[in-house]
Amino acid sequence: MALFKKAVAAASGKMSPPGAIGGAGRSGGAVGVDHHFAFVDVETNGLKPGKDRILEIAILITDGLGRELGQWSTLVNPGDGNAGRTDIHLIEADWLVAAPTFADVAGDVAAWLTGRVLVCHNSDFDSGFIDAEFERAGHPIAHLAMPVVDTMSLANTVGLPRALKKACAELGYRYDSHNALDDARACAELFHRLLPLVDKATFKGVTAVPVTVSTPPSGKTVARGEASVAVRPRSVLSDFTTNLWAHNPYANHDQAGLTRYRETVLAALEDGYIDRTEQHAMATIAHELQLSVEDVEQLHHEVILELLDAALEDRRISKTERNEIETAAVWLGVDLSNWDDLVKAGRARVKHARQEFAASIAGRTVHFTGKGVHPANIREALASKNGLNVAKSLTKSVDLLVVGREDLESTTVTKAREAGVEILAEATLWARLGES
Repeated sequence: MALFKKAVAAASGKMSPPGAIGGAGRSGGAVGVDHHFAFVDVETNGLKPGKDRILEIAILITDGLGRELGQWSTLVNPGDGNAGRTDIHLIEADWLVAAPTFADVAGDVAAWLTGRVLVCHNSDFDSGFIDAEFERAGHPIAHLAMPVVDTMSLANTVGLPRALKKACAELGYRYDSHNALDDARACAELFHRLLPLVDKATFKGVTAVPVTVSTPPSGKTVARGEASVAVRPRSVLSDFTTNLWAHNPYANHDQAGLTRYRETVLAALEDGYIDRTEQHAMATIAHELQLSVEDVEQLHHEVILELLDAALEDRRISKTERNEIETAAVWLGVDLSNWDDLVKAGRARVKHARQEFAASIAGRTVHFTGKGVHPANIREALASKNGLNVAKSLTKSVDLLVVGREDLESTTVTKAREAGVEILAEATLWARLGES
């Protein structure tokens, strides 16, 4: 909704209160508008609301006299780790894993917006993203006749530059744009400095509607500085091992339970950050299994060796892989000071595992289906090299079906499954044989 159709270059001499946004002593005919304003800015990972996501949102509230009534901001986890142009918004991708999702804070955003006039610089952009995020979270608000002021249109009306920073500079307000809250405050400064030029009749009949959602405010916020500290790797052992036995000689651990613990740890490490929910899950399983501190340390060590072996499947550890392993080791409290010895032992384990796997499949009859990792002649040659007999079709003699890049529900795969034939992904076959 475009509230500003024209600027009225007339002032009534009414003065703004001391400390008000827009400068104390400001005068103008529209000072004293009977509305509260919510100045909103979002940082995003792209330009399309229906496709891209909010990474940070800030809301600053003022009354019609420019007095600040409150502010709120947080980073927002988009869910896919996509930070977009970090060189523009300066938000690091790993910070986002510590932040709440928009669904987590939908109630908070609604509470800050309700009953206020929304003000944005380029309102189609910001309000479009907010509408899209509410929609994704299951709280559509686009149907609301929410009053929106666009300070870019207002600045253009009085001949100021369209860019927020330049428009503010023309009016004597200079700032460093480092986050959404800085831009929301700049938007408020621009609005209240121009408000004296706006005819009060512009706001006649404007009704600030309530924005309600089914979830209450969560109170969750994570600022940039907090996120950068939160995602720094640190040992989580002390967070839940204080109540465990140092050594439990009576425990007879179920292997399925130990596997469940390792899988939980690996899942937690997937994004390089173990949050409190993941720590709680680890602690819960540890207590259920009656693990001792010694048990947990051993399991964590095994997880790091598992990651090391996975990295060595192609016979080398890249710089990225080493960084990931070292980060995981810090989270899990595993000492890597003997890195060279660990790598040497890892190479020996991987070599032995390949030899064992090669021996286990030697002499078996294999059929390849789907588009392969390698051309047909190469994959058949590699199979023969490793002692496999290659069948051109799925016959009764086939006891191993190797699937390339195709749907696992293909007719061939379905027939093999019904016949009890073992099915293996081709990429896995070559990796386990060291033929990647």
